[in-house]
Amino acid sequence: MTDFVEEKDCLLCGKIVPAEREAFRASLDRMPLDEPVCDACLVAFWRNLGLPVSDTDEPEPTPH
Repeated sequence: MTDFVEEKDCLLCGKIVPAEREAFRASLDRMPLDEPVCDACLVAFWRNLGLPVSDTDEPEPTPH
């Protein structure tokens, strides 16, 4: 299971200058298993795969 850490400790973006992390995440298409990653990289990974991801903690309403 992946551990979630702060951006500075993230295996993927931790060594990237903060101003360049968003551009890095836009092309993120691989996610290491069992390695520490931040929430922002995980969300970017799922978005880049084409899965809908909400920017809020609110669940998406389901149509009836």
